This record gives sequence, structure tokens and C-alpha cells, in this order.
Amino acid sequence: LSRNDIHKYSSVAHEKSLRLQHMMDDLFEFTKLDSPDIKVHMTTLNIAELILQITDEFYPSFQEHHLTPVVSISDQSLFTYGDGQLLARVFDNLISNALKYGDDGGKIMIDVLNDDETITIKVRNYGNPIAKEDIPYIFNKFYRSDSSRSSSTGGTGLGLAIAKNIIDIHKGNIFAVSHKDRTTFVVILKRVHI
Repeated sequence: LSRNDIHKYSSVAHEKSLRLQHMMDDLFEFTKLDSPDIKVHMTTLNIAELILQITDEFYPSFQEHHLTPVVSISDQSLFTYGDGQLLARVFDNLISNALKYGDDGGKIMIDVLNDDETITIKVRNYGNPIAKEDIPYIFNKFYRSDSSRSSSTGGTGLGLAIAKNIIDIHKGNIFAVSHKDRTTFVVILKRVHI
């Protein structure tokens, strides 16, 4: 083989290896979260601060995709009882999905709302909607509503299943609404008053 061919094939093999490693990591994480013996480190945490921190971490990706995050928080002191690392994984996943499937040059809306009992976090992107018939299955492991699109964006089909497991551990709720040109993922957690 020529030097160019060797470089080309080794790059493909390396890329596939990284993808396989990512899939294995997700699978192990899913299995761990699905176990009744999982150890979680519950503490009182400020969801408003967590969302702002995660959004800041995505700043380079927002620039790369020419997307503008619009964050709206009803109260800067919204507390829940949970595992900060696990909840960060949920919102990291939802914002990452919004980046992958949102229209470049548009906005990603992140709303943190509350009432006396709950905190509701909404992550909305604009772009092609998820088909109505796919919505009931998107939180199932390995389910991908558009396999070619998910493959091209590096999805494993486990991210939303992991997010659902984490929210279930926190006795919360997660669901998606998608129509016309937008998709919104909604997480509802119990509110703790400090």
C-alpha cells in the first residue's frame, strides 16, 4: 500500500476504535446505572448553578455550530436533592443532542422553571422534529429514530436511556415533545427548600 493509503486506512481504524470505546463506555455506564446496587452520592445542590456551569462548558461548541444559547432561569436559588455528577451527565447529554440536531445559526433555549414542589428544566433546539411514532421509544437503549443521522453524529443509542435511568434514580420525570421545527426535552425534579 502507498503511504497515503496506509494513513487513510489507519485513520479509519483509529476512528472506529474510538467510536467502539465510546460505545463500550456508554454500555458500561448504562449497565451500572441499571443495577439495583448503584451507589449515588446524594447532596443538596443548586440546579440553576449547575445549568449555568454546563452551558458555559459548551461555549466553544456553540461557537463552532454558530448556535446561540438562550438561558432563562426563574430563580437563582433552586435546590434539589441529587447526585451532581449524574445530573450533570443528563444535562450534558441533552445539550449535546441539541447541538447535534439543531439548525446551525439558530438558538438553543434552556429554561429553568419552578413551582413550590418541582423544578422543570427544558432544553429546546430548532431543526427537524423527531417523528411522532418515535417519541415513545427514544429513551429505550439502542433506539435511534434515524440511524443514518445518529451514526453520522457519533450517537450510540444509549445517551437518552442513560439520562432516563439517572432521572428515574432521582424519582423525577423526563420526556420529549417534538413538532414542526422544534424538539424540547423536559426534566422535572423535586424541589428542596433551603
